[in-house]
Amino acid sequence: MCTELNDSKCDSDNPIFGIEDQTIYVSCTIKNAPSDTKVNFSWYYTTGERLEIDIVSITLSESGTFPVYSSLSAPYEGWPEGDYEVIIAIEGHEDKTVTKKFEVR
Repeated sequence: MCTELNDSKCDSDNPIFGIEDQTIYVSCTIKNAPSDTKVNFSWYYTTGERLEIDIVSITLSESGTFPVYSSLSAPYEGWPEGDYEVIIAIEGHEDKTVTKKFEVR
């Protein structure tokens, strides 16, 4: 997780963001994927009642190994402080689902 991508990837994993950050990215590498592999990024605010923010789906057009990413832009009023998570899931491979927790303060 990061606030800036380098070649479609985060250079480091940052689990803490500031309320002034404009965009939050999550990236991963999908290895040996067949063409038409669908990757879903589900973003949630988890402080108090769990609220779905957005779901982003990416379909790989070619087979191979690729970096993929999703981003979430700050709301007009700025980020609400609290806990968040993004769930990265490959359709048909639910055993490989990854949950990344992060915080905005």
